[in-house]
Amino acid sequence: MGVGYALILGLKYAIKNGYQITIHLAGNGKMLPSQIPVFLKQLINKKIDFVSGSRFLKKGDYKSNPLIRIVLIKILSFTISLLYKKNNGCHMWFQSI
Repeated sequence: MGVGYALILGLKYAIKNGYQITIHLAGNGKMLPSQIPVFLKQLINKKIDFVSGSRFLKKGDYKSNPLIRIVLIKILSFTISLLYKKNNGCHMWFQSI
């Protein structure tokens, strides 16, 4: 059992107990709990169903990653896309759960 299974259990619990919003943060310190209000504002005020953050949205945020890691991520993503004929950056979401 890993992170994926924990997410599934958490979402099942949220649905069963009538939660309107769920938030997932990685436990590696790269996601800041202080940013939760920013996500909630987007969900509530704009009446949208899904918000996803990325540390790569701003160019300056790449500074924390070594150049070799950035290059290897790009190469790996491209290779996986070719091998599986899929875009590994694709996210799907629905109007309701």
